Amino acid sequence: MKEQSEEQQQIELVNWVHRIYPAQWSKLHHSPNGGQRSASTGHKMKMMGTRKGFPDLVLYEKRGTHCGLVIEMKTRTGRVAPEQMEWKTWLTDCGFDCYVARGLDDAKAIFEGYMING
Repeated sequence: MKEQSEEQQQIELVNWVHRIYPAQWSKLHHSPNGGQRSASTGHKMKMMGTRKGFPDLVLYEKRGTHCGLVIEMKTRTGRVAPEQMEWKTWLTDCGFDCYVARGLDDAKAIFEGYMING
Protein backbone atom coordinates (compact mmCIF):
# COMPACT_ATOMS: atom_id res chain seq x y z
CA MET A 1 0.00 0.00 0.00
CA LYS A 2 1.36 3.39 -1.03
CA GLU A 3 2.04 5.88 1.75
CA GLN A 4 -0.14 8.98 1.74
CA SER A 5 1.48 12.25 0.74
CA GLU A 6 2.64 14.72 3.37
CA GLU A 7 -0.30 16.96 2.48
CA GLN A 8 -2.85 14.15 2.82
CA GLN A 9 -1.45 13.17 6.22
CA GLN A 10 -1.52 16.78 7.38
CA ILE A 11 -5.17 17.12 6.34
CA GLU A 12 -6.01 13.96 8.29
CA LEU A 13 -4.12 15.28 11.32
CA VAL A 14 -5.96 18.61 11.27
CA ASN A 15 -9.32 16.82 10.91
CA TRP A 16 -8.36 14.53 13.81
CA VAL A 17 -7.46 17.55 15.98
CA HIS A 18 -10.82 19.09 15.07
CA ARG A 19 -12.63 15.96 16.32
CA ILE A 20 -10.52 15.15 19.39
CA TYR A 21 -9.30 18.60 20.49
CA PRO A 22 -11.85 21.11 19.12
CA ALA A 23 -10.71 23.93 21.42
CA GLN A 24 -7.13 23.58 20.17
CA TRP A 25 -8.19 23.25 16.52
CA SER A 26 -9.03 26.96 16.47
CA LYS A 27 -5.49 27.76 17.66
CA LEU A 28 -3.76 25.49 15.11
CA HIS A 29 -2.35 27.31 12.09
CA HIS A 30 -0.82 26.34 8.75
CA SER A 31 1.03 28.92 6.66
CA PRO A 32 0.52 28.23 2.95
CA ASN A 33 4.20 28.06 2.04
CA GLY A 34 4.16 25.09 -0.31
CA GLY A 35 2.57 24.47 -3.65
CA GLN A 36 2.92 25.74 -7.17
CA ARG A 37 2.37 29.45 -7.76
CA SER A 38 3.10 32.00 -10.41
CA ALA A 39 6.21 34.12 -9.94
CA SER A 40 4.09 37.19 -9.21
CA THR A 41 2.03 35.38 -6.56
CA GLY A 42 5.20 33.96 -4.99
CA HIS A 43 6.74 37.44 -4.87
CA LYS A 44 3.59 38.91 -3.34
CA MET A 45 3.48 36.19 -0.67
CA LYS A 46 7.14 36.76 0.17
CA MET A 47 6.52 40.49 0.50
CA MET A 48 3.57 39.70 2.79
CA GLY A 49 5.84 37.71 5.12
CA THR A 50 5.85 34.14 3.86
CA ARG A 51 9.25 32.62 4.69
CA LYS A 52 10.96 29.59 3.22
CA GLY A 53 11.08 26.59 5.54
CA PHE A 54 8.45 27.84 8.02
CA PRO A 55 6.90 24.82 9.79
CA ASP A 56 3.74 23.16 8.55
CA LEU A 57 1.70 23.53 11.74
CA VAL A 58 1.91 25.76 14.79
CA LEU A 59 -0.36 25.38 17.81
CA TYR A 60 -0.47 28.67 19.65
CA GLU A 61 -1.23 27.37 23.13
CA LYS A 62 1.02 27.47 26.16
CA ARG A 63 1.52 24.18 27.97
CA GLY A 64 3.98 23.74 30.83
CA THR A 65 7.19 25.58 29.94
CA HIS A 66 6.41 25.76 26.21
CA CYS A 67 4.62 28.64 24.50
CA GLY A 68 3.30 26.42 21.71
CA LEU A 69 3.77 23.32 19.59
CA VAL A 70 5.44 23.22 16.16
CA ILE A 71 5.11 20.25 13.81
CA GLU A 72 6.93 19.83 10.52
CA MET A 73 5.14 17.05 8.64
CA LYS A 74 7.18 14.56 6.62
CA THR A 75 6.57 11.18 5.11
CA ARG A 76 8.73 8.36 6.44
CA THR A 77 11.34 9.13 3.77
CA GLY A 78 10.77 12.88 3.42
CA ARG A 79 13.79 15.16 3.62
CA VAL A 80 14.04 18.03 6.09
CA ALA A 81 15.40 21.10 4.32
CA PRO A 82 18.16 23.18 5.95
CA GLU A 83 15.75 26.14 6.25
CA GLN A 84 13.27 23.91 8.08
CA MET A 85 15.96 22.87 10.57
CA GLU A 86 16.89 26.52 11.09
CA TRP A 87 13.28 27.38 11.92
CA LYS A 88 13.05 24.35 14.24
CA THR A 89 16.19 25.40 16.12
CA TRP A 90 15.15 29.04 16.37
CA LEU A 91 11.59 28.29 17.49
CA THR A 92 12.90 25.81 20.09
CA ASP A 93 15.15 28.56 21.42
CA CYS A 94 12.07 30.83 21.58
CA GLY A 95 10.24 28.35 23.82
CA PHE A 96 8.21 26.27 21.36
CA ASP A 97 8.13 22.48 21.56
CA CYS A 98 9.27 21.52 18.02
CA TYR A 99 9.13 18.20 16.17
CA VAL A 100 9.49 16.62 12.78
CA ALA A 101 6.60 14.16 12.49
CA ARG A 102 7.23 11.10 10.33
CA GLY A 103 3.70 10.33 9.24
CA LEU A 104 0.20 10.68 10.65
CA ASP A 105 0.59 8.33 13.60
CA ASP A 106 3.77 10.08 14.71
CA ALA A 107 2.08 13.49 14.42
CA LYS A 108 -0.91 12.33 16.48
CA ALA A 109 1.40 10.98 19.19
CA ILE A 110 3.34 14.27 19.25
CA PHE A 111 0.13 16.30 19.53
CA GLU A 112 -1.29 14.10 22.29
CA GLY A 113 2.00 14.17 24.17
CA TYR A 114 1.97 17.96 24.07
CA MET A 115 -1.62 18.10 25.30
CA ILE A 116 -0.88 15.70 28.18
CA ASN A 117 2.66 16.73 29.18
CA GLY A 118 3.13 20.18 27.67
